Amino acid sequence: AAKGDAPSTGPDPAAGPPAAAAAPTERSCLAFEAGQRLAVEGEGVIGRDPEAPDAQARVVRLDDPGKTISKTHLRFGLADGSLWVEDLGSTNGTRVFALLGGVTPLEPGQRLSVGVGETVQFGDRYFTVEDH
Repeated sequence: AAKGDAPSTGPDPAAGPPAAAAAPTERSCLAFEAGQRLAVEGEGVIGRDPEAPDAQARVVRLDDPGKTISKTHLRFGLADGSLWVEDLGSTNGTRVFALLGGVTPLEPGQRLSVGVGETVQFGDRYFTVEDH
């Protein structure tokens, strides 16, 4: 930091050296409303009882007694260091809430990049994207 710069919230011991902290985030964390946290390290699917599209995809099974989320509701992954989400033709849809207040409903099959601090809602469930 240059002389005169106001300190932010202080150094993050997990961030590593400044060169590493300046690099683009290549891993994200999904922080679910119920407290679960999931580090994203590839592609995956989320739903009540999701089926993986291939052997490498991570399967995230969520409790949803009201059945507001589909069996296989959405897909997520990383591309060029950014997290993306894709609605898989779910019944109740998927919406992305941007940091600046906009809401983007996803069309089935549409992939959308989601940034740190943004929230993805699907049925009665949601997660917020955090740095990992």
